[in-house]
Amino acid sequence: MSFLLKKKDKTPKGTEKSLTSVSSLSNLSSLVGLSHHKSAPENVAAAREALLSLKGPAPSDKVKEHVAKYLSRVKVHLLGSDGTPPTGGQEIEVVHSIVRDNTPPLLSLLVQKLPNLEFEARKDAVQIFNGVLHSYRSELQDGVEYVHKYPELLTEIASGYTNIEIALNCGAMLRECIKHEKLARDLLFSPIFLQFFQWVELKEFEAASDAFTTFKEILTTHKAVVAEYIEAHYDEFFEHYTLLLKSANYVTRRLSLKLLSEILLDRTNGAVMTRYIKDLENLKLMMLLLKDQSKNIQYEAFHVFKVFVANPNKPPDIIEMLKHNKSKMLRYLGNFHNDREDEQFKQEKAVLCHVLQELPE
Repeated sequence: MSFLLKKKDKTPKGTEKSLTSVSSLSNLSSLVGLSHHKSAPENVAAAREALLSLKGPAPSDKVKEHVAKYLSRVKVHLLGSDGTPPTGGQEIEVVHSIVRDNTPPLLSLLVQKLPNLEFEARKDAVQIFNGVLHSYRSELQDGVEYVHKYPELLTEIASGYTNIEIALNCGAMLRECIKHEKLARDLLFSPIFLQFFQWVELKEFEAASDAFTTFKEILTTHKAVVAEYIEAHYDEFFEHYTLLLKSANYVTRRLSLKLLSEILLDRTNGAVMTRYIKDLENLKLMMLLLKDQSKNIQYEAFHVFKVFVANPNKPPDIIEMLKHNKSKMLRYLGNFHNDREDEQFKQEKAVLCHVLQELPE
């Protein structure tokens, strides 16, 4: 009807244009991948591309920001957020994307680009790497199988101990790998393992301490594999190990002695122990360490020395050495750590003294 007036548009002038611009900006954001609702595979792909863009010694802040952003998102997909775990389906999807998609996959790039990352991004990279390897579900073994297939990754991670900036990060990644027997074997039987004998004596205390923690886990986690390795490489292994026992570094000597005792007294290493305690040079070294200035070194040496004395099948040269030092040893042990409130230690010392006493003159 003509007398009806048209409803006045209350939209302020210019607003329509503004809304159109916002809509266009939103579409553009989606097109260029800035949407915050990317799927797990999309964020994995974005993280991978961001890592590949890390080139040269000084990448731009924008590149580093992108890397940090996408690694953080991948971490949430994999591990959950604020105490909320990821759904089972999402975890499988993201693990497969991290390990299988593209060449090299994100899992490999996390290791290769670790030195180029900022502090927080490094922490996220380690958590992602460890998160992929952590699951023992059969459908989530892709990460373990990938590292097993490409053992050079283990070598690259272990070599991180030579870079103080990433040494602790690499140690955390290695210890996650060691939990899996096949990866522990790969590391133990690789040439890089012998480098640990040097890394445990690094000048930087934190790095050296971390390296020894990893070294110990390699030699104690999968005992049958360790026994196989030491038996197959006995001379080479103990040539290096003896240098640790003679180290000028107090911490190295003490920790090495304690670990040696643990290795020798483990039943899995019975053949290794038998061979070790038949060597006269090893006995001489323990007798020397038994009289070290440090009481802690003395105490740790005692737990190796007792194995030589208690051996019912001592070789003739071992017997002769003990007989020759019998009187001195009995006097020394008579006053050895008498202030220790440790009943087992007291009993063991009494048994040792009795065995030494029974040796013929």
